[in-house]
Amino acid sequence: IYCLDDTGDIYVFITSGNPCKMLTVWKSSGLDCVSSCLTNYEYLVDATPYSEADLDNLQVAVREDQSAKFLLVQAGGQVNQNILMAGCEDGSLVMFNRRFGRIDFRIQGHETAVAHIVSNTRHSRVVSAGHDHVIRIWRMYPFAEEALAPMFSYYTVTTPKNLITGLDRV
Repeated sequence: IYCLDDTGDIYVFITSGNPCKMLTVWKSSGLDCVSSCLTNYEYLVDATPYSEADLDNLQVAVREDQSAKFLLVQAGGQVNQNILMAGCEDGSLVMFNRRFGRIDFRIQGHETAVAHIVSNTRHSRVVSAGHDHVIRIWRMYPFAEEALAPMFSYYTVTTPKNLITGLDRV
């Protein structure tokens, strides 16, 4: 679990027990980004439910979850991944290296602070809303070095406090 506090610091918790345990804190001062909101972009190349009998015949990587078991199938060298993203006080959108707690990618998205960010992995989209009264739709390329490309901008009369995508249109 990644928790964002009021100062922009990100607390990383492990949930293998209850209460959960804090692993580390990513200080905003060390990240060169004061985060204002977080989202997780879960990119699944393939997640096919399997039975125990399938394991006898297949030689593939297996991820064990407590709630379900999935066969992870590689497609063109690409594998499933989770990308932690943040909107920042300076208007930028960033992607974190979750292993090392550093920023791997940054793009300027808004003229002012990002108010909210949400992802739609089914259509490879990220939506951000800024205090500049702009909602931006981004195309996500999870395996590219330049991972986000702007698609559309919508101007609003107010700053959106929260975003939800629906009906698979975004």
